Amino acid sequence: MSISGIVGPAIGGIILSRLGVNVVFAANSACFLVVILAVSRWKSLREASRVRVGFLKSLASAIRHVRRTPGVGVVVVRVALFGLFISMIPALLPVVGLKQLNLTGSQLGLLFTSVSIGAAFGAVLVVPTMRRKFSPNKMTLLATALLILVYFLMGCVRQPQIFFLVAALGGVAWTVAASELWVAGQFAAPESARGRLNAAYMMASNASMAIGGIVWGASATVNGLEFTLHIASVLLLISLPLLFWFSIDAVRGLRSGD
Repeated sequence: MSISGIVGPAIGGIILSRLGVNVVFAANSACFLVVILAVSRWKSLREASRVRVGFLKSLASAIRHVRRTPGVGVVVVRVALFGLFISMIPALLPVVGLKQLNLTGSQLGLLFTSVSIGAAFGAVLVVPTMRRKFSPNKMTLLATALLILVYFLMGCVRQPQIFFLVAALGGVAWTVAASELWVAGQFAAPESARGRLNAAYMMASNASMAIGGIVWGASATVNGLEFTLHIASVLLLISLPLLFWFSIDAVRGLRSGD
């Protein structure tokens, strides 16, 4: 995903500058046709699945597990909180690039490529190194501290080259925190309900990111970009005690019997 995130925005920016907006969206639509073709060929997998449960039943089952399993509830809270704050990057990064840095469309593609390069660097080098030295919850704390710095710098830096580096640091923080939360979710989920609970985690994350996008976008419109970025870093700092209260280390302990 990180590699495609590096290549995609860069290609999109090049096509945009050379061939225009219409070609970019037409090419993107064509790519989705390939996805539809791939999904349509999964007949053997659908036929192999003999357990068919309706959506409402699955949702009710997932809610019961969230309520009855302490570890699952912790992960849902942490995923929702993380989604609320990380939504700042997709919501406001293009606005900062276009309004504050005066980037072109192709340069904006490179800005998102910078985020993905940071994410790939975090996945390949940072996460394995940190796992040898820190507990999962400490890793998320360090990633959150880095994200606080990123949001503060996003509100201050006006040199495009330096801002690209800040965006890459945001990608590192995003990958480190998200990977540990996802692994904690697998530890917390019972084997029989793992698929449904993974869906619950994704629903919590996407819902909080949608809410965050609305909140940060409205704040940027009313209060300005710099204020919104700086207040987000302050609120993220204030939220740090919640990471101790809802520790994912305890989630792993519940699963391992410690």
